[in-house]
Amino acid sequence: MNVDALSITPLEKGLVTFLPRAGTQYWQLKQDNEDLKGEITVQVDGGQKFRTYLSAAMRDQPVVLDRFGIFNMQLYHGAVKFHVSDLTVNDHKIDLRSKDPGWEGRGNRTQFVERDFQRQNFGYSPDTALAGGQKGEIGGQFYNVEPIDPLHGYYADDVGRLTLDDPIRFSGKISFIEGSTDAGMFFGFFRAEDEKRELPPNARDQITPGWPQANTLGVVIDGPARIGWYFMPVCTAAQRDLSRNTSGHVFLPTRAHRTFDFDYDPLANNGVGRITVTLDGEPPFTLDLEPAQRKAGATFDRFGLMSFRRGGKYSTLFFDDLTYTTRRSADAPPVRYEQKITKVPYPKGGRQF
Repeated sequence: MNVDALSITPLEKGLVTFLPRAGTQYWQLKQDNEDLKGEITVQVDGGQKFRTYLSAAMRDQPVVLDRFGIFNMQLYHGAVKFHVSDLTVNDHKIDLRSKDPGWEGRGNRTQFVERDFQRQNFGYSPDTALAGGQKGEIGGQFYNVEPIDPLHGYYADDVGRLTLDDPIRFSGKISFIEGSTDAGMFFGFFRAEDEKRELPPNARDQITPGWPQANTLGVVIDGPARIGWYFMPVCTAAQRDLSRNTSGHVFLPTRAHRTFDFDYDPLANNGVGRITVTLDGEPPFTLDLEPAQRKAGATFDRFGLMSFRRGGKYSTLFFDDLTYTTRRSADAPPVRYEQKITKVPYPKGGRQF
């Protein structure tokens, strides 16, 4: 069988699925399942047919359908324009040229200005114990924002000056409460100046705009849609294109009380550096730094929580019983800041990002 036949026939027969995402093409082989009952076939412009099957268990569930039409998704984000003509439903042609078909409309001609589009709401929480300890913890709701969006932020402790030449460790408890698609956050060590850096609108370079952020060492809660989220170790040098991460533990928003440990050893990996991460005592994940990363170096002056600046939705996580490396004298009092709620005026004419 030639290459063209291989790329067409399995799709038409529903044996594989094809997913182009972020410039990468995935082919996924469907598992054989004799317990199938019903099929769906889709074809656009007389081109390649795509077929999928329903399981018998799905077919046997009670389903009631009393409308044919279009509706929007109940998730915020950008707009999409969609038009249909020459419509035929169950061999019945719908006349859309000479008259209004008189379909039922519900909420489809509504205009509004969204004034609560996104919010950052994380920090100290005195009255919750969601991470599994006593009342009093840190965390909350983290929104992924666009690189130009001013609604990004962090909640962190000034730890002095640390570098990749220092042994660095942190541990504690964590609970992943809620998560939506295209959402995540970072916790660990970073440099405050990089998080505050103003980014140009619609920045497009060879790496993701806004993330990875230069001078970071810690854990990212993030992952591809086909998995959900990983508890993912990450290190980015002073040059943000020198960034390394690995998949890590699968980490889902089950609200379970989890314990974690993060250890960076600058002498491991033949003196280049190695990160070791464990979650609930499971087999650890390791991430070896590359020589170019270590040579470029990195500087950290904060430990804490940080939102992403690359667009997306929200996640909610809480942390407790934290221990972490600092470079402060034993008698140096920590700097205390009063938590405040900042209200950002909604821009005239709506948000442009």
